Amino acid sequence: MRKGFLSCKPLNFQKSSIFSEGWRRESFIMSVLPWQYQAMTNAYQRRLNHTKYISSLKIFEKALITASRNNNVALVTNEYHQMNDPNPNIHSTTVLTHSYSDLVRDSGIYANMITELYNNSVGETKSEWDVTKSIKILPHSRICFLFDPSYEYVITLWSIWRTNAVAVPLSTSHPTKELKYYIEDCKCDMVIYQPDKNHLLEPLFAELKNVKFIEFDNSILSRNEHQHEVPQVIDLKRNEKDDGCLIIYTSGTTGNPKGVVYTYSNLLNQLDVLVNAWGWNEKDHILHVLPLHHVHGITNALCCALYAGATVQFCKFNPNIVWKKLTNIEKENVEKIGKEINVFMAVPTIYVKLIHLYEELPKDLQEKYSTEIKRMRLMVSGSSALPTPVFSKWQEITSHALLERYGMSEIGMALSNPYTPQSKRKMGMVGFPLPTVQVKIIDFETREEITSPNQPGELLVLGPSVFKEYFNRPEATKKTFTSDGWFITGDTALFDEEGYYKICGRTSVDIIKSGGYKISSLDIERVILGMSKVKECAVVGIHDEEYGERIAAIVVLRHSNDTLTLEELQEFCSKELARYKLPTRLILLQQEIPKNAMGKVSKKPLASLFEQTEAQHKRPHDKHLQHVLHSPHHGGNK
Repeated sequence: MRKGFLSCKPLNFQKSSIFSEGWRRESFIMSVLPWQYQAMTNAYQRRLNHTKYISSLKIFEKALITASRNNNVALVTNEYHQMNDPNPNIHSTTVLTHSYSDLVRDSGIYANMITELYNNSVGETKSEWDVTKSIKILPHSRICFLFDPSYEYVITLWSIWRTNAVAVPLSTSHPTKELKYYIEDCKCDMVIYQPDKNHLLEPLFAELKNVKFIEFDNSILSRNEHQHEVPQVIDLKRNEKDDGCLIIYTSGTTGNPKGVVYTYSNLLNQLDVLVNAWGWNEKDHILHVLPLHHVHGITNALCCALYAGATVQFCKFNPNIVWKKLTNIEKENVEKIGKEINVFMAVPTIYVKLIHLYEELPKDLQEKYSTEIKRMRLMVSGSSALPTPVFSKWQEITSHALLERYGMSEIGMALSNPYTPQSKRKMGMVGFPLPTVQVKIIDFETREEITSPNQPGELLVLGPSVFKEYFNRPEATKKTFTSDGWFITGDTALFDEEGYYKICGRTSVDIIKSGGYKISSLDIERVILGMSKVKECAVVGIHDEEYGERIAAIVVLRHSNDTLTLEELQEFCSKELARYKLPTRLILLQQEIPKNAMGKVSKKPLASLFEQTEAQHKRPHDKHLQHVLHSPHHGGNK
């Protein structure tokens, strides 16, 4: 069992102030000795044990302090111009800024509106709703909300928490049918949505008669007479520490999406840990390009920044615009906000697209981008495995080693490479357990803990960030925990001689069982992506009577006139992979491999492509499926 994070420099450690006053600056190195880890965990548990209530805005006490002390910019939104122009020098954006004072005040105004609408007792005009009015506590009801990443999104999230309800973020990329699933599954009482998303929800108005659909009315905020006043620190609601505050749905890669219930103590612990581990502070300015219905976008990128009193700039992903913002070419916007962007978090797919655009730029612009981006403080990759060629190429362009970490909906962040020094970040690994997190790897058959390095097994996690339950699924919750409380992640992992952890993949999807071997498809994908002609790939296992499963690769080539044979692929891979790991099937796709909102490939449907082999021969002009190549021999028997 591994605890905390063991590295090169001990903390300037004071047991009594670990969680009450914040960790010392030295803790940003994430260097925690075993006795210190235990003291930190004990201190946190004592605080929880002696605290029956956690304020619903305890999570944002830093924001309240920032609001009362200065007018620091909390959120930045963008208005886009000429988004479709391929020339990166033509794209421009106009930024709109919102202070912490705005956020605290407006969320209070909207919290009162939500409560009044919820209780069907609106007795005043919209312009009279005010942060100073008392708020009736909602009985822990679920409130869904549907917004693009925006100031209104954050206002609504905070407003829901300030009414003591549970926030359930929905994705604007989901079709009506999927939205209906989430709304019904969480048994929500109310859905709040931005006006231009009406078309997604209108078909449900008549069907879901017990749900109140509320269109967000921005005029409530703009007409309020107190809108220019800096709010005083207000009386905050007290919530049971184990009350649910947030439901985030799993991606559903292994079944129907399940609602993961976070408590206030879960979320507060996660923010405490990440803000200190990654060095968040008021001077930070993060460019936020992630969806806001998953942990990566909500907790890591948004809530951590607000918890630290930093600035969040929402930006719809476009590689041209992102490069300009990361390199601060829009000087007038930097001056308006008051600080340069210095933090960026993304999924591997985004880094791949940024690299591809960079490679197409003129030499002088490449040099300018490479020079300017070196001043970034932190760049993080997560939500899916970071291919080693992407890590290497990004480091070559930016001189920055991406910080790769590991987490999931149910546990938040559990493992992370060191924040500093960058030289301690290891390519292909996800680092060490974060403070307050315990992890262990167990044997698939014996269920005993594995204590030797480089032995794959199932990863288990224990700690105060682990979720409370799957909403309304007691049996599913019970099955995913061991009898002594460890969460079973369903991921295969190992650790090396230095204690760095490696995620081999989802046991049910990414681990291919072929000829008696358990093979990580992620390892094979990393190698294939090292081919210069390969743009993207996915490796899956397909059923085979003799070997159980065969290794099959789906590949998208960089250029339409490129070619690739199975023999070429096997020859290239054999330089780094054992014979039993070589693909024996190959499909070349002429379109992008389908992914979910977080850039993850849904692999189960891809396996069915290989069942179309004969059908493909009958349809030689299929515009998506180019051709299927296969080898009659298993790689291990050649």
